[in-house]
Amino acid sequence: MLDEKQTAARFEYASELVDRRHRILLTRVSGPVGSGDVSALDGAIQRFTAHHGPVHGVVDFTAVSTVVVPIGKLVH
Repeated sequence: MLDEKQTAARFEYASELVDRRHRILLTRVSGPVGSGDVSALDGAIQRFTAHHGPVHGVVDFTAVSTVVVPIGKLVH
């Protein structure tokens, strides 16, 4: 079993992943994902939108190997 503290998901987003016309940000997540990763992703997206303005978002979780996040964290 994977310990939540051992997770280190990778997040990939960049201006070239944004459909500028429709203002859509594609974020790709890979590796094991824990609660800290969900918080880090949230912070990264907030920083992106603070710099680029509001966007619609699509999060691609297809490269995630394991999820170790309590359901309450995802609902929050």
